[in-house]
Amino acid sequence: MATARPGGSLTELARLGFTDLEGTIPKLDQLVKAAGDGGRIALSSLSRAGNPDQALNALLWIAETDRNRLKQLLKKNDS
Repeated sequence: MATARPGGSLTELARLGFTDLEGTIPKLDQLVKAAGDGGRIALSSLSRAGNPDQALNALLWIAETDRNRLKQLLKKNDS
């Protein structure tokens, strides 16, 4: 069974509401690469989104356009 860094197993990702399980793992890795520890912390926030897959894609889009803005966004608990 594949495991995700930082989310644990595919089962854990499914429990958190992700549906694109195989695609989520490399995307989470990209987020951590772009945002450092903030990317790891973002997983719990992503799970509270109506669509965690779309929320993750949005964060990756922000990372591509403005990495500093992504880091600032992830520092805010209410984001």
